[in-house]
Amino acid sequence: MRCPTAPPPETATGLPGSLLGIRAVVAVLGAVTLGGCVHSDPGYHDDKVEVVNKIVVNYLNLHSSRVWKDITVFGQKYSEVRGFEPYYLEIPGRNSILFVTGSSPVVTGTNAPSGQATVHMVDLATHQEVHFPAFDSSIGVNFGQLPGQADAKIAQVLTGDFLSITLNLANLRAQYVIDLRRLVFVREEGDYRHRPYYDEAWHHYIYEGGKALKPD
Repeated sequence: MRCPTAPPPETATGLPGSLLGIRAVVAVLGAVTLGGCVHSDPGYHDDKVEVVNKIVVNYLNLHSSRVWKDITVFGQKYSEVRGFEPYYLEIPGRNSILFVTGSSPVVTGTNAPSGQATVHMVDLATHQEVHFPAFDSSIGVNFGQLPGQADAKIAQVLTGDFLSITLNLANLRAQYVIDLRRLVFVREEGDYRHRPYYDEAWHHYIYEGGKALKPD
């Protein structure tokens, strides 16, 4: 629901101004009760994609407000794209781009994954899109130009039908492996640390098939 606005005084409703004001207040309260107002702002765009920033403000409970981004690729919209500008990677030698949608995991390598990751690939010639689940993987969260991390490095290596994406950040070193022929997310493996919140130690983790190990 978009934020309602009060009708102008000259609205030909035949209602007194006081009743128009009451109607406007009721509309606003209804929007708040139903979960807040949706605000949209234009974001990144190029010749392949267009991204819109979205936010739902819940005035009754600001902690439940939501922020996400929608990406449109050749006229098709996908919600909750991950990462930063330009939000996608170009697959070497395949004339295709890859992006990921789904709410982001809270902390990589812990038992607080989201289970919502979906990998999308779009052929730049035919505009055909295919997608498959990556479950709890953090893939896509760190795609693009990361704010405040100019030294971040993302590399791609295509070996046969297997695409390997490696990520090297100050507190995360990860590798994502995708089988492009079978359209399967094979594995996420890496090391992370939560400096300065916990300790300086690196912790190893593996998500086979993109699925985090759940505690008993």
